[in-house]
Amino acid sequence: MHALPGDADVFRAFLEASRDPVYVVGRDLRYTHVSRGGAAAAGLDPQAMVGKTWQELGLPADVMSGLEEEWNRVLESGRPSEHQARFSGRTFDYFLFPIRSGDQVVAVGSITHDVTDRVTAEERYRSFMANSSEGILRFEIDEPIDTSLPVEEQVQRMFDGAWLAECNDTVARMYGFESSDEIVGIRLPEMLDPGIDANRDLLREFVRSGYHLAGAESAEADRYGRRRYFVNTLNGVSENGRMVRAWGTRRDITEEKAAMERLRLSEERLQALVQASAQIVWTTDPEGRLEWISPGWTDLTGQTHKEAKGTGWQELIHPDERAVAAETWQKAVAARTLFDNVVRVRVRDGSYRWIHSRAAPVFNADGSVREWVGATDDIDAARRQELSLAADQLRAEFIAEANDLFVRTLDYEETLRNLARLCVPRLSDWCAVDMVEPDGSLRRLAVEHIDPSKVRLAFELQERYPTDPDAAFGVSQVVRTGKPEWMAEIPLELLEAAAKSDEHRELIRQLQLRSYIAMPIRVREEVAGVLTLVIAESKRSFTARDVELAEALALRAGHAVENARLYRQAVEANRAKDDFLATLSHELRTPLTAILGWANLLRLSNFDPETMRNAVDTIERSSKTQAAIIDDLLDVSRIITGKFQINPSVIDIVPIVRNVADLSRPAAEGKRLKIEIDAPPKLVIRADPNRLQQIVWNLISNAVKFSAEEGTIRARIGTEDDDAVISVSDSGIGIAPEILPRVFDRFWQADSSTNRAHGGLGLGLAIVKHLSEMHGGTVAAESSGAGKGATFIVRLPVGDVESEAAAVGSTTNLSAKRVLLVDDDGGAREVIARMLRHYGARVREASSADDAVKLASDERFDLVLTDLAMPEHDGYWLLERLRSSNPELRVAAITALGVSDEQMEAFDDYVRKPVDPARLAALLEEEESRIEN
Repeated sequence: MHALPGDADVFRAFLEASRDPVYVVGRDLRYTHVSRGGAAAAGLDPQAMVGKTWQELGLPADVMSGLEEEWNRVLESGRPSEHQARFSGRTFDYFLFPIRSGDQVVAVGSITHDVTDRVTAEERYRSFMANSSEGILRFEIDEPIDTSLPVEEQVQRMFDGAWLAECNDTVARMYGFESSDEIVGIRLPEMLDPGIDANRDLLREFVRSGYHLAGAESAEADRYGRRRYFVNTLNGVSENGRMVRAWGTRRDITEEKAAMERLRLSEERLQALVQASAQIVWTTDPEGRLEWISPGWTDLTGQTHKEAKGTGWQELIHPDERAVAAETWQKAVAARTLFDNVVRVRVRDGSYRWIHSRAAPVFNADGSVREWVGATDDIDAARRQELSLAADQLRAEFIAEANDLFVRTLDYEETLRNLARLCVPRLSDWCAVDMVEPDGSLRRLAVEHIDPSKVRLAFELQERYPTDPDAAFGVSQVVRTGKPEWMAEIPLELLEAAAKSDEHRELIRQLQLRSYIAMPIRVREEVAGVLTLVIAESKRSFTARDVELAEALALRAGHAVENARLYRQAVEANRAKDDFLATLSHELRTPLTAILGWANLLRLSNFDPETMRNAVDTIERSSKTQAAIIDDLLDVSRIITGKFQINPSVIDIVPIVRNVADLSRPAAEGKRLKIEIDAPPKLVIRADPNRLQQIVWNLISNAVKFSAEEGTIRARIGTEDDDAVISVSDSGIGIAPEILPRVFDRFWQADSSTNRAHGGLGLGLAIVKHLSEMHGGTVAAESSGAGKGATFIVRLPVGDVESEAAAVGSTTNLSAKRVLLVDDDGGAREVIARMLRHYGARVREASSADDAVKLASDERFDLVLTDLAMPEHDGYWLLERLRSSNPELRVAAITALGVSDEQMEAFDDYVRKPVDPARLAALLEEEESRIEN
């Protein structure tokens, strides 16, 4: 008899034989015992591990650090512990327990199990639960249900004791929740209303089936009280004859039920409609050949029963749908499935109507087809309404997209290109946009077609065969008339007539043009372009509704073009305003610098007579420059507001031109320029002498300004047809061709930079143009280009002036004797009084209107010169007082205000500040002439 082995022998044998990892770790955390399976898991020899720590063995820290914490916890607490960790791609469960010697814990034992398969299965289960499109759920029961109890009692116990223990998020969403956490734990009656008999029937069937139910429907309510329908699979788990839990899946069929209900209602309505309507009923043989059809077919189409038999009825189907309808019918016959088709058929009057045909096979007992029974309804009105509604929806969507295009950018060309892309193929097969250029020619902006090769063909056609501007139809006709064109069917002969050659005719044929709309794109009543839509391959025709849509698109396109142009004009106007203000500041400050500079120098120093004369000349010249700038601005303001007037009379224009030339010679001689006059002795026309002088002055001044030194300026006067012609030519810098059309624009200059060679506001030529047109004439500019000089030609109508020509003569050169000068500004009054005395007048001065009234009552004056703007009483008040006491007294105004000619009509004449001595002299001469006469 052998002795029993000791514990140590048993433990050693256990370690040697165990394939599971078993370890013992002492309080110093060194291995004391290692099973063969444990060493194999670490890839080491058991003896190599004994007496060493895991760090010394080089075991992975991410696994062992957590395990070490558990060792220490067991050593300190003396209680077992469990731990899970992944090692070398596998998952292990560690059961750790204390090893005692007496009352002391001296080591920790660890038994490890590889649970990778179980963990993987659990993970797959959780993943399946989370990602399943069907609801997965588990019910637990408070008290297991004895399966031998009566059915009704088992059902009631389920309602009383069952609760949702587990489910996926899909189930939660079925009840209006976001996640399963919100629904787990609810009782069965909260999900399945026990007051609904169908729900109790469901559980009854569950019990009767032995707790294995498949495909059963239930009606439940979600958290918002909305009725939901589900298809359920439910399996109960029984232990010792008692049902303890149930697993199940469910699918939400609420939408399917609703669809089925709608279908049921639809079928009921259809049945009622069939009974109430005169349906056409028909039958065929098993191969689908028509055998019989009710008389309604003949009533509708005019085709007899004999003509319809076999496949004769197919001849009435619209040609575009005939082949497809026949194929659909043959497929249904071959597959023995329901035939359902909608087509157009030709009726008695030759038009086409929509019909809906359905047919089903009737089977023999052996499963073969005995016949087909069908019914046909006239659904033309409904079909057309359906198509109309669909078209309306598409149109609404189309217009919405188009509107988005029109507000997306201010680049109207890009907008119109995008519009062309949008139109194809939703509205037409072709879309082209042509814009009218300033010279009246057409520029093709965009062409779109679903076939890019045909787009290239369209551009090639346009390039090789440009649009005939005199064509009787098409884009040119729309541009000329401003009226849209619409051809539901383009006559072939019209296309043939438009061809310019055989090759051109062939290219047109390739385009397969069928129906056509050309709509003008208007900008402020002017045709700015044409939107062209063409139907080709789709073989339909444009309707009146299509024309309305095209008109709406063209209207919006016109607004887009106008908005883009207005924006560009606003930008240009804003830039022009900034340029003008900068130029105006420069032009006003430049002479002001000379005036103030010389004034300060004259105050500070005594200069020799020559320097004094130069100073005075500079001040005078600078003052005149400022006055001319102000006059130009006032003239332009009157032109813009429509208050500019002329006072024409019969005049000889020759002395006026010569006088302006003489006044311009000092400036010309400063640049060593010659001014030559080529004029007849006399040329009488009806014109405003002051405005004519202004025209000539601006033209000669411009010629002097822009001419190089030692050049020649020629002014010619003559007649051509019934016009007087004044031309001014120079040998100056000339005008580039691209600039020539803009030389008469207001505030425009060829060079507006700060370092430009020539000053000015860019108003002179604009005023010349307006003055010429107010006289019924024209002005034009000619130049061969930069550096080749320029010529400005003014044409004014001569008119019938023979009877008044004798009235033209020279004025006397005498001076008025007694003048009353009224001005509240002492400095201005002193300067003007000195000028008057220089011309021989006896001058009395008054500083206010009241003082002037007293002097006029005490003394007799030939002329009163009064300022307009004075404190207390202005010049108008004084005029009224003077005229009331002496209606014959001549009163002239002196003003620095920018008043119009109409505002000065009450006075006999007026002079603007700064006062020109020559203007005062002319005023005195006119007064003396009046006295003499």
